[in-house]
Amino acid sequence: MVLVNFLPWRAKLLRQRIQCDRLLWASALIAVLAGSIDLIARHQAIQLQRSLLSAWQQAHQHIDSILQQRIELQKQIERYQRETDRLHQRQQRLAYLLDFIAGLGKTLPAVWLNTLTMTPQKITIQGNGRQVDELVQWKQSLQRFEGLQQVQLMKVVQEMPGILHFILSATPVTHTAKER
Repeated sequence: MVLVNFLPWRAKLLRQRIQCDRLLWASALIAVLAGSIDLIARHQAIQLQRSLLSAWQQAHQHIDSILQQRIELQKQIERYQRETDRLHQRQQRLAYLLDFIAGLGKTLPAVWLNTLTMTPQKITIQGNGRQVDELVQWKQSLQRFEGLQQVQLMKVVQEMPGILHFILSATPVTHTAKER
């Protein structure tokens, strides 16, 4: 009988199996490393996305606070503008009143005023004078005064010898800023 030596064949088969197993293990190790690298890359991408989102939210909050400050400043500017307009109107009224009183003072003869009441519709002047002629002349000069119209001497009463008490009424002429 012939004895065949299967040992080299078995050794060869064993080497092939070991080489195949090595290749399989190396492939598995490469796959695990590739998967780990992919997971690490995904984790870093997620962290980057989170940090970008956080930065975007902070920027958005900063922009919102700047816009809120701008709105508050705009409201404050509008309040200042309204106050400035109100003060300008008041200044115009006071300038008109000063002009009126200065013009009225130029027309005064030997008359002294006790009360001057002004409304937008009517001016009432109460005072004292010495002679009726002076009061009539003063009334006529007031009629020529551009700040008054419909000047009327309402009442003249002699309180004491040489002193007359009078009441005079007139309608003020309203002036706009363009006429000035």
